[in-house]
Amino acid sequence: MKMKDSFKSKSFRVGGYSVFAAVLVIAIIVIVNVLVNAVPSKYTQYDTTANRYYSLSDESKNLLAGLNDDVNIHWIVREGQNNAMLEHLLNSYTAASSHIILDQIDPDVSPTAVTAYTDSYSDNSLVVEYGDRYRYIDNSEIFVTDMYAYYTTGQASTEFAGESEITSAIDYVQRTELAKMYILTGHGETELADSYTNAIEKQNVETASLSIVETGSVPDDCSMLFINYPKSDLSEADKDAILTYLQAGGKLLLVTNPGYQDDFDNLYAVMEYYGTSPVEGIVLEGDAERTVNGIPYYILPTIASTDLTSSITENNYLILFAIAQGIQTNEDVRDGVKVTPLLSTSDSAFSKLDLASSAEKEKGDPEGPFDLAVMIEEPLENGDSTRLVWFGSPAIDDESINEAISGANQDLFLNAVTWMCDPEGNDFSIHTKTISYERLTIPSTTSGVLTAIAVAIIPAVFLCIGIVIFVRRRRK
Repeated sequence: MKMKDSFKSKSFRVGGYSVFAAVLVIAIIVIVNVLVNAVPSKYTQYDTTANRYYSLSDESKNLLAGLNDDVNIHWIVREGQNNAMLEHLLNSYTAASSHIILDQIDPDVSPTAVTAYTDSYSDNSLVVEYGDRYRYIDNSEIFVTDMYAYYTTGQASTEFAGESEITSAIDYVQRTELAKMYILTGHGETELADSYTNAIEKQNVETASLSIVETGSVPDDCSMLFINYPKSDLSEADKDAILTYLQAGGKLLLVTNPGYQDDFDNLYAVMEYYGTSPVEGIVLEGDAERTVNGIPYYILPTIASTDLTSSITENNYLILFAIAQGIQTNEDVRDGVKVTPLLSTSDSAFSKLDLASSAEKEKGDPEGPFDLAVMIEEPLENGDSTRLVWFGSPAIDDESINEAISGANQDLFLNAVTWMCDPEGNDFSIHTKTISYERLTIPSTTSGVLTAIAVAIIPAVFLCIGIVIFVRRRRK
């Protein structure tokens, strides 16, 4: 057969059609990939991780939506050392706002570009910069390892705090002035744990101690006052100074301990002025399902649906109170004062007046339900408002209890701080995300079945299909 005739043969035409179809398919695949790559990642990628590592919270989205100017994020990382988890998160920020400008700095290539911000650094650290303000975020602050758990249990847990750190830094560099929280001293107040102090500072709130005996009043730059379960009552001068501050639109966060509730007339007079008062005794929960291991004073309270608690309830976290006192709303609350429960017990709860006798309800013990935490607000004529949050248990800022419930107590505490320090009350705590890798364990019988299916049955099926097709074609 001549070569010219071979081009006219049936086999050539069939082969030509096959080549054309293959080229067409490849071209379509290339075009689709180009188009998909041109589409922002937020439309083409879906976060399937259990803890939503790469998804931004509503708090972050709201902050990014309000950006009017460019904020630069410098990613300090050597070539080939990019952390995939951090990279996905950073891409989520750039996809969410065109005002987030991301670039990489290789310290080996441009060492001076890094030392302009920090003297010591590690791979996968960040610098968030806006104008002449910046914040350096070390890798150890993004991937936080709990070494205490390692020394006590032999297993170190790691949390991914990337979103909380980056969002906090973006908020920080844009602020011209930070809120200031004064912590009252002089009455045996318990010192706030370092982890809580650090978390407050990450919310861009400064902290300072305050002795009203020395200053005579609450300072003018006080964004909020914090009283952390004192062991003795306020003086008359303290009470008057705090009421004067609150009546002018001040903010108060109060934590009380039912173990120290005698002779606190001045402290509770402040709260009575805003329509609330304590219930005598220590609250015991009668519903075992609302306790930890059936211990009646380890209470898992009902969480109300409010702005302060939405980030807790939406993620199905629990709040744990140990040794709590009830808080009641008075009948004679003056007009304009709004008291909203945050945490409450079941109807089966009661307040034990004498724990030395027994843990059973006795005659005279007040019956529940009780509020264990409340938020209070009173609008003022000048457009400002007085705000108070009262937690009736020292467990709200106890580190060990907070760790037992994955940090939810601290989240609620921080939500209260930001509700008072932020005029809009919208910027709340972003929960860190635990990084855990679970091993899939399969029973030996199941493993044998799956092996047989993968190694024998599936290949045999395809082999039979191939034989059938071959035989049919031979008969044609």
